[in-house]
Amino acid sequence: MNTTFCPRRFALLARQYVREHGRGWLMTVLVLAVVQALLVMLLLADNGRALQTGAQAFMYYAGLFFSGYLVAHRLHGAWRSREAALVYLMQPAAPFEKWLLATLAALLAWPLLYSAVFAVVYGVGAQISYGIALHEYQTQLGQHPDLSASPPDAARYALFLPFRTSPKDDGDAMLAFYAAQSMLLLIYAGIMGYAAFALTWFRRHAALRALVLLIALGLLTMLCIAIIPSGWANVLGHWASLRARPVHWSAHVVMTLFWVGVPALLWLASWRALLERDLT
Repeated sequence: MNTTFCPRRFALLARQYVREHGRGWLMTVLVLAVVQALLVMLLLADNGRALQTGAQAFMYYAGLFFSGYLVAHRLHGAWRSREAALVYLMQPAAPFEKWLLATLAALLAWPLLYSAVFAVVYGVGAQISYGIALHEYQTQLGQHPDLSASPPDAARYALFLPFRTSPKDDGDAMLAFYAAQSMLLLIYAGIMGYAAFALTWFRRHAALRALVLLIALGLLTMLCIAIIPSGWANVLGHWASLRARPVHWSAHVVMTLFWVGVPALLWLASWRALLERDLT
């Protein structure tokens, strides 16, 4: 019998998790939809043109990072009490299967649920925003028949989704866009990996310690970026730059280690932390 991974045992673990936590996830999705709807109404009330595609991109990733960190506390909420932790650790599943389920939920299930809610709420909001902009243009055109301004472009109000580019983008712009999107999603993977590690590793006051350590790491990162030469800092964003000059192959190695290696190491650390706490 395979003690590391068994597909049937993993499927049973996933079904048990859905039965026990499905309603909680549904409530989380409903809360997310309400919060996003309220935010869209506030943006429309403040500025009818606030939901252009660029603004949607900022709102998408800001919401994904923030909500993802909060969802990580739900995923790893078993460590809040000894009783819940013992029940979780004594489940008939291998540590790798428990880790894999949490990883899939954090890196696949939640981004898909978040994107679905975002597409519905912001898709409607973007259409309303475009309608407001078009109505303002027609009103101004009626008051000033000689108005030289062009009507609002519907493409600027298109729904934002990751890796969805404009048909007007050329090859270089598309490559830079894909690279930037990949970097942002890797940042999300790093945040979730850090949360998984910290919430599993710290045995007391895990949420508070994880937040304090995250703030400290953020400040330390900003300090390092300010201290190191600007050329080295620019290397990390080279893939997403349209005007970037060719760099040595070693720079690509550094970028790969940073953007891919750091999230991978964080998730590996979370697995090791789970192994140390597992009782099965």
